[in-house]
Amino acid sequence: MRNLVIKREKSFVGCLGKFKVYVVDQNSNELKINKQPCRKLGILKNGEEAVFQIPDEEVQIYIVGDKMTKSFCNEFVKIPAGNVDVYLLGKCKYNPFMGNPFRLEGQVDTETKANRKRSKKNALVRLIPWVFVGFVIGFCLGFFSDEALTEPEIFEANGMQITLIQEFVEVPYDGFTATYEKDDMLVAVTKEIKPISPELENITLDEYAELLILGQEQDGIVCSDLLTENGLKYFEYQIVDDEGTYYYKDYVYESDDAFWHIVFICSSETSLVSNTNSISEWAQSVTFN
Repeated sequence: MRNLVIKREKSFVGCLGKFKVYVVDQNSNELKINKQPCRKLGILKNGEEAVFQIPDEEVQIYIVGDKMTKSFCNEFVKIPAGNVDVYLLGKCKYNPFMGNPFRLEGQVDTETKANRKRSKKNALVRLIPWVFVGFVIGFCLGFFSDEALTEPEIFEANGMQITLIQEFVEVPYDGFTATYEKDDMLVAVTKEIKPISPELENITLDEYAELLILGQEQDGIVCSDLLTENGLKYFEYQIVDDEGTYYYKDYVYESDDAFWHIVFICSSETSLVSNTNSISEWAQSVTFN
């Protein structure tokens, strides 16, 4: 036996989901993925590394979201025979129509590509019936109230209030005080109670922001300098992967008992451009009890 080590990089995308790791096993009746009998090895959590035992002979591995989405939200990798431990790295990719699937880095073989293509086809087949339903609902909603989703709405979390629009929906993500999302954007709120550590008991808001920037840069992310807009402090950065580029504007705040940072994450440059003025307004709307 040897170890299969899979590292799941921490990501906003799909961060609540626990992916399941399966090995193709002709003697298993546990689950079929793409008509192949599979046996569960374990789970893969956001930002964590998991170790699984696999035999020395060639094995086929599937990484799936759950039993309901296994036909279109899955990743496949074939591991050749050998007696050396295998290390794989990956993370979730932003694609809500496919359940934000997990993707391994560096997998360019024909079978992996074919599986991804098949998954996209299965997702599309699943989506078609809902496209018509969505069109009808959207038409009716638009007929009665074109402006409904753009009306302001106040969201509250742990002593913070922010005015967004009704298109946003509050969705809980581990590791954040609150998160709100719409189709092209995520707003993630983090509260850090003072002092954030004994050594940093008297830091200023600017120093807190610089610590955030330093933390991003230690992860290889290039950030802007700390900027000021309408009296608010913020910094910007981008994260690029093979699914596209994500654009971040990270605002920092200070209340009586805590430091806060509220990051607006746009899924594309088009989203960033179209929402720039709104982001500025939303950032200025933040108040604390």
